[in-house]
Amino acid sequence: MTNELGYDHVLHNKFRFRCATFYRRNKFICTKEAHKDRTLVTTLEWKKNDGDEDNNNDEQNNDEFVIHVVNCHLSGGAAPERRLRQVNDGLEQISKWNRALERDILAQQQQQQQSNKKRKKSSKGATTEVHHHRNAGIIVCGDFNSDGNTAVRKLLVEGYVDPNWYEPQYPNLKLTSRRLEHTFGPFVDVYESAYGSNVCDGDYADNVHSILGGGQELSSLPRPGIAASIANDSAR
Repeated sequence: MTNELGYDHVLHNKFRFRCATFYRRNKFICTKEAHKDRTLVTTLEWKKNDGDEDNNNDEQNNDEFVIHVVNCHLSGGAAPERRLRQVNDGLEQISKWNRALERDILAQQQQQQQSNKKRKKSSKGATTEVHHHRNAGIIVCGDFNSDGNTAVRKLLVEGYVDPNWYEPQYPNLKLTSRRLEHTFGPFVDVYESAYGSNVCDGDYADNVHSILGGGQELSSLPRPGIAASIANDSAR
């Protein structure tokens, strides 16, 4: 089916309920993948193809960009600390890739210092590559197995979780012994953005039918526990 529809995919290589990330092979190439604890982390780079009509008509065809995807099926039940760690590990994997890329490029530049012309050309290309990865869009999506004011939500939307913070649903469960934070900027819950309120809480907006154009029933909205977040407009 993926061949017929033009998709490639990456399937998590562990666990019973495994995540899979699909992408259009004529638009993206998967350059990195990491199979973490209940998260599948991938890096997708825009694939230019002058012979492809869709790419030629795309406004972003002349601008390379990168998208990191953290595809989740987080632990269920009374394990908020594990869900927090799973998402944090996924985000940290992206940071590790970025740091490794910068180290590799720095080493390449040092090896090319004997030729000024070659160094200048390489430095420009290397700087561009680092820029694409540092400013990549990040999508965190999948089954979070939780809803409401959770540690996962706080980490994504607010950027940090302190050791003295507890989930209202589990007020006696310690979530972390150290401050967890990321440097990607605040994430946006795309369902809240689309439907006007916290859909995962079942707190549908009063004007949800007008938002949906009046043609979609509430039962067809995403079920609780499914969410997606974006950091950086390039992933929209």
